[in-house]
Amino acid sequence: MKRLFLVILCLILVGSAYAAKLDSPLVSVQWLNKHLDEVIVLDVRKSMSDFIRGHIPGARFVDKSKVRVDKNINGKMLEGFLPDKNYFESFLRKLGVNNDSVVVIYTKQKGAVNAKYAARLYWQFKVYGFENVALLDGGYYKWVDEIKKIEKGAGKKINFGNVELKNVDKNMIADFENVKKLMSDQNSILIDFRNLELYLGISKKSYVLYPGHIPGSYMMPESIFFKNDGTYISKNDIYKTLRALNIDINKKLIVYCNTGNHASVGWFILHELMGAKNVLLYDGSLIEWTNLNMPTKQFVIENFTKF
Repeated sequence: MKRLFLVILCLILVGSAYAAKLDSPLVSVQWLNKHLDEVIVLDVRKSMSDFIRGHIPGARFVDKSKVRVDKNINGKMLEGFLPDKNYFESFLRKLGVNNDSVVVIYTKQKGAVNAKYAARLYWQFKVYGFENVALLDGGYYKWVDEIKKIEKGAGKKINFGNVELKNVDKNMIADFENVKKLMSDQNSILIDFRNLELYLGISKKSYVLYPGHIPGSYMMPESIFFKNDGTYISKNDIYKTLRALNIDINKKLIVYCNTGNHASVGWFILHELMGAKNVLLYDGSLIEWTNLNMPTKQFVIENFTKF
């Protein structure tokens, strides 16, 4: 009996010694290559057919259209909202996620173009209290460029996971009423995390009823936070960029975009990389704001005009 106990103890210690530990919310392709057998890798894409053509070895396909859910807003079913805990917990269990899993998320991204898919899933993990999760810096293309190992096919059968999520962390998410109240709060900054053309209202997405931005919002364009190889710029450069945009990370920050997808990248940059303590994502974003017939503003950059 004593010998059996020692064997079990050794196995536990060996397992712990080889378990990957996340020291950062952002991991490099070199780190992932070293720890590939110790983590669950989630590949967020539009289609299984694209995944089959090539992915990081052992990665599990995540259908981006299933990450978020539709919601009835003002009598209309709008897409792109945070699912409830039961839905998301079931979703993650089907992907084989356990309570003690270490998860790394990536997309077939090149910089800002698709980074939103991975960042959104990451944010939802965090909203429901799952901490052992990171993003792969540079995504699939960075992996292919530097590691050069890919796998084809649909992947192996996934064993059902046992993850148990916590209730929504309300300190991470803003709703319509929050945004209305904070519009005139000098200790808060609303941040529009879309490109300049959309912020100014030169163009808009079809599902957003009115062009422009929520009045009082600062501009923080997503694309400037990525290098040409798809990796994030350095923390020092992010800090300088935020200063140039007049964004004080010591204030309460509320990020939004069209549907809350791109804004998750903004939340990741501000909260996870820069350590801002009070950052909320407006989940409804402009698709909700404009469908509730709230005003927008065009052709003015408000970073230096508010108050």
